[in-house]
Amino acid sequence: MTNIWTEKRTIVTMALSLFSLSLTLDTTIVAVALSHIMGTLAANAYEASWILTSYIVATAICMPLGGMVAKKFGRKRVVLFFGFGFILCSVFCGVSTTLEGMVIFRFLQGVCGAFIPPLVQGYIVDNFAERERPGIMSMYYVAVTLGFVLGPVLGGIITFHLEWPWIFYINLPICTVSFFVILGLMQETERKSIHFDYISFIFWFVGIGLFELFLNTGNMYDWFNSLLVTMSLVFGIIFLGFFLWRAALGKSVVDFRVFRHKNFVISCFLIMIFGCLYNSTICYLPLMLENLYLYQVNTTGFVISSREITGVFCMLIVAWFCKRFDLRYILMCAIAANIIASYLFTCFSPNQSMTSLFPPLIMQGFASTFFYVPLVLIAYYKCPKQLSDSAGGVYSFFGMFGASTGAAVGATMLTRINQVNWNDLSRNIIPWSHGFRKWMQRLPEGVDFQAKFAIIAETVRKSAAIISYLDLFYYVMIGSIIIFFIPLLYKKCK
Repeated sequence: MTNIWTEKRTIVTMALSLFSLSLTLDTTIVAVALSHIMGTLAANAYEASWILTSYIVATAICMPLGGMVAKKFGRKRVVLFFGFGFILCSVFCGVSTTLEGMVIFRFLQGVCGAFIPPLVQGYIVDNFAERERPGIMSMYYVAVTLGFVLGPVLGGIITFHLEWPWIFYINLPICTVSFFVILGLMQETERKSIHFDYISFIFWFVGIGLFELFLNTGNMYDWFNSLLVTMSLVFGIIFLGFFLWRAALGKSVVDFRVFRHKNFVISCFLIMIFGCLYNSTICYLPLMLENLYLYQVNTTGFVISSREITGVFCMLIVAWFCKRFDLRYILMCAIAANIIASYLFTCFSPNQSMTSLFPPLIMQGFASTFFYVPLVLIAYYKCPKQLSDSAGGVYSFFGMFGASTGAAVGATMLTRINQVNWNDLSRNIIPWSHGFRKWMQRLPEGVDFQAKFAIIAETVRKSAAIISYLDLFYYVMIGSIIIFFIPLLYKKCK
């Protein structure tokens, strides 16, 4: 009997998984090095958030197109074309010297990378039987999770010992190996003569782009007090409405037949909400550790990697659990783990020790693995093979859209809550306050009043920022509690 792990189809899946590893690597590695990029490009926290969100937004917009593009041009051609584009954009990101250039090339990098994950999932569905998929999907998610593992570690090491552009150049050897393996071994799929509705695509592209613009600029321009923000939301909804209108006429870049399957619809909703909650934490935790706890960037990478190492370890056993237990209950356990992790984050203090960071991060690593692997198995259960690429694109879109929304909403909440907390705390800094005078007396003697006041101002700033992060973790915990019972709506599947 042939060993499945030495077959050509499995080797091709491994090469495709390496491409996906680069995609996740580019998300986490940039998050760790973001503070250094901000300094080089003279950007503030809000402007720098576009470096993260532009990549995620571009990926979210283009992912649903993977199925139609693969049918029209062939899966192999699409993977090779956009894989090569991803390599070029990585180089251009590394040589960027302005914030505008960085955001543009990160957007193009996201466009090129958007077509890989749905086509990988479609390739697995087409080439492996249902009994073989848990092991192959676990291998694929090991590669994806490995990107999250290596991202913080490599980001810290490279930024500390070299320069931040090298966090983009690291994609070259990984993607080059994948490119030539796919070029030599992957079989081309049959090309079909289909009509690509460009009008539908324009409605989709502009609608999602305007909605993301609304999320990212709302806090900066005071939301609905700004005409720009309000019109972004209004026209975003209008363009998405026109997109649905084209779909009702049977002219759409997205195959809506995938929404006939109940399990698939629930999976899309769950991955969007969970991705929003989960990404709002992982995007800004490195900034919290570096800016408030004053960790070196390599130390931050080491600490954050505990979450991803846990995820890789769980990948080795999740297939065994998926074959023996009801997938719905596995999902509920994963959501419960995220609730516990979020609660532990809310217990942080200004003098938090490094060791206390590991339990919630380990819980998050467990939650991500035992959520995403069973979820994708449920989503594709009984899904026709002819819809595999389209289903992969739509499913991946909801995941990336949730992640982009989480990044944007997380930045907004941190900024807005920080202002509220600072006002609440600074309100008590008045000369006739007994607590303020007592606090001043405890400061070192021989220091003039202005120096003491500067120390107090910095303490208030840091305390307000820490409380803002704790509030964000609290809201993530509440959101996870709300979605805890949703897996029970699934039809039971093996």
